[in-house]
Amino acid sequence: LGVVSVGGRFGFAWLADYVEKRYIAALCCFLLGSGMLVLVNVHTTWQLVLFLLVYAPGYGGLTTMMPLMKADYFGRKAFGTILGVSGLIQMVGTVAGPLFAGWVYDVTQSYPLAFLTFAAASFLAMVIFLAAKRPVRREAETLSPTEGVSLPAH
Repeated sequence: LGVVSVGGRFGFAWLADYVEKRYIAALCCFLLGSGMLVLVNVHTTWQLVLFLLVYAPGYGGLTTMMPLMKADYFGRKAFGTILGVSGLIQMVGTVAGPLFAGWVYDVTQSYPLAFLTFAAASFLAMVIFLAAKRPVRREAETLSPTEGVSLPAH
């Protein structure tokens, strides 16, 4: 998963220079959800490969898009704080996901319900990304790090 996700990380990061990042994030969520739907029906090695080819680029791309979008939406002033708080929230999901999947398996003796739930969550995230309009920034927040800075004369 990690190796195949590298293509999504580099490819979607490059694409982010040309396409609005929320659209790329929505596409990544679509790939994640679609990958989960493939995973529900995996019975052969080739189906598992198909899962990896669909899911992993979306996983890698979303990993890259999130910090880029946070910087675009909230600027640099509180970037570290925003990244830290959102990372804490993400960690809750990272821990809860496998626990939920394990509980579903304990109750149903199979994983499809968990995978379908993860697919639904990914498709919901896709809709949220599409609805997330870029906030209007004040002019001072859009300055580059060196704009407005006077350098001492030598």
